[in-house]
Amino acid sequence: MQRRNIPINPFGQEQVLYDNPEFPSIVYNTLIVANSVGYIPLHWHDEWQMQIVEAGSVEMHVQGDVHTIEAGQGLWIHSGVVHEAYALTDDARYRCWNIQPDLLPRFLRQCFEQRGPKHGYVLLTDDGWQQECLAIIAHAMASDDEFTIYDDFVKVAHLLCTHAEKGVTKPAFDERLKELLAYIHIHYTEKLTLNELAGVVYLSTSETIRLFKKSLQMTPFQYILKYRLEKSRELLQHTDEAVTDIALEIGFSSASYFIQKFKEAYDITPKQFQML
Repeated sequence: MQRRNIPINPFGQEQVLYDNPEFPSIVYNTLIVANSVGYIPLHWHDEWQMQIVEAGSVEMHVQGDVHTIEAGQGLWIHSGVVHEAYALTDDARYRCWNIQPDLLPRFLRQCFEQRGPKHGYVLLTDDGWQQECLAIIAHAMASDDEFTIYDDFVKVAHLLCTHAEKGVTKPAFDERLKELLAYIHIHYTEKLTLNELAGVVYLSTSETIRLFKKSLQMTPFQYILKYRLEKSRELLQHTDEAVTDIALEIGFSSASYFIQKFKEAYDITPKQFQML
């Protein structure tokens, strides 16, 4: 299944839709440039996500870090960990397997939290136990048998507990940032100030900037600009609204500034994009 749009709620959480809600596991094929915004936007989910890059090179931003993942390599991402993906090559494509960790019995979930990886993600290269883990993930992705998928799920959890690096726990996703993202996603069409954003989470303006830079490697206003441009692409694709109207609708003070920033971001004008 290839998706052009990822359903994301105002808190930045992906809304995963399962074929069978009684067995919350699903596999997606992702050709990154086919997404409506040209990349996989910032999001998180309650599920574990396991990825295998099938072609090209992917730049993955995960938990404040940036990694290049090549074909044949992959990634395990824990629940609640914020991430986004960019194509370094036009053919960059990966498969992802989302599965709800609550499928594990409670005592196994407790074992995983005690003995599992202390970071929110694990890079999977083509060496040793990681190669074995990738093979198990690929096997699960290719199966439609619930027993097989569940068995592979437990095997992956066991490998991560046995081999993944142990260390100081790194927070998965700062709850204050969730609040800020939700506020921005609701009010992005309005004029937003740094003082206003800081007041949402009772931080100083400098602390608010640090929070964004630490988690997203950008300032609050860089994120607002990015989000407005993402929303503009949706409107340009799915409506016949004039560029000027779209610019004002998504919070830009002028059409000329919107056109300038859109072209800087996507190397094409809004009108050219709308006509594709």
